[in-house]
Amino acid sequence: KTEALERLTLDLAAVVRRNQPQLVTARNLYAQVALNPHAEAWYAQSLDLALRDYTFTALMAMPQMEQAPDAKAFLTALVAAVREHPGGLDRSLFELQSTDWRQKRDLPSEELAAQMRLLYGLGVRHLGYYPDNLHRGTPDPAVIQPVLAGHSSQPVPAP
Repeated sequence: KTEALERLTLDLAAVVRRNQPQLVTARNLYAQVALNPHAEAWYAQSLDLALRDYTFTALMAMPQMEQAPDAKAFLTALVAAVREHPGGLDRSLFELQSTDWRQKRDLPSEELAAQMRLLYGLGVRHLGYYPDNLHRGTPDPAVIQPVLAGHSSQPVPAP
């Protein structure tokens, strides 16, 4: 199932690439795919295949969603697992959550910024977050922007 999904998306990308040779691709994966060897069967996702086949692999680095008792330990373990794969940190984007959907509340901007600083400190090159709620002003751009501005953008690898 994992390989069938992979082939389908790669075939679709090949069709688009005929007219858009600069196409950049990404595959979104649950964090458990990197952390638990049994998770590939549960989700039909593979970190090895995603790193091999896509420009970027976007990992859902979401401690609250995963109900992790210690967000710092969860993120540290996720980075360590990705680092074990050749090119893992160069081609992975770590997606943080700015909303705790289970508790239906926005996470404090300072907490999100601390997670970003932790990930950058662990060697992560690419990160993002969502959702961005402009109507409520969350997360607070004044808190998040300095963290993001402190890290230069890296060029996107060729497909």
